[in-house]
Amino acid sequence: MKLKIENWIESSKFSDAVTNIFSEAIMCYKNGIYRPALLLSYISFMNILRERILVSDGPKLFEKSYWEKIQKDVVKDETWEKAVFDATQQREKIEQATKFKIRDAVFFISETIREQISYWKKRRNDCAHFKSNHIDAFHVEAFWAFLQSNLSKITIEGGKDSLINKFRKHFDITYTPANADETNIIREIEYSVNDSDLKDFWESCFSIINNSYSWSPSKKILDFIEKTILNSNDKIKESVLSFIKEEKSLYYSFLSKYPNRILLYNYDNSEIRCFWQRELLQCEQPLDIYATLLNSSLIPNPEIEEANEHIAKKSKDMK
Repeated sequence: MKLKIENWIESSKFSDAVTNIFSEAIMCYKNGIYRPALLLSYISFMNILRERILVSDGPKLFEKSYWEKIQKDVVKDETWEKAVFDATQQREKIEQATKFKIRDAVFFISETIREQISYWKKRRNDCAHFKSNHIDAFHVEAFWAFLQSNLSKITIEGGKDSLINKFRKHFDITYTPANADETNIIREIEYSVNDSDLKDFWESCFSIINNSYSWSPSKKILDFIEKTILNSNDKIKESVLSFIKEEKSLYYSFLSKYPNRILLYNYDNSEIRCFWQRELLQCEQPLDIYATLLNSSLIPNPEIEEANEHIAKKSKDMK
């Protein structure tokens, strides 16, 4: 039986390097070797943050030369872990005379999260140097709980704007071929965009795609949504699904092209009934979606005949 942390790692779609380190940590944990389990889990965490630093253009209010130095330090074997930790502890810089901010923090995080990262750095040292502090299973589990609760909150300051610019360049045929794959950029959404900014991010991103591909905007957006679902963690999937549901024309077009995706909404019986009663025939391919509902047993047996008659009658009336 898989541990909760294993399911979380699988759904988070980390890089192969991070996933492999996590796997070794879990192996140690399952065999009761808790110091290396915690140490390897911490190293996985630092590697995730290192990747976030390397793919980012840096905070908006940040000297380019200083950001490039940080990026160089996080790839050096002898300095990378310290450089990543130091980046998590760096706060915004305020000019004392004017009280104006002159530099952003590296990571957009609360002081509480900074303090927790510092705490786990000390526990990492307990493991690495075999200090007298006892390390047990609950330490490993507590660190995993910290990661699951907070990792998505640890974003690069200004990361949303940086990522939007990447999408803008990607979907501009002046710079990028029309058939270029955006999967790698999609994978940056989780750690570049704060939860509270996701709605604005989708609006900006879809607007970029729509304007750049005026000859076939709908298809390009639908394919982008599908790639996002395939290459994102649960939080991002739920966010984009929620967004398109509010944009009815986009919602109907997406379900028409990818009818099986209606299953991701986890509708209950009353919501399914409301859908086939009021919305199904607004879609371009209603019968494909209806077949999915039937094949997935989402329409209760006593309602199937009624649903068949409703759809047949409404389809006839629309002709």
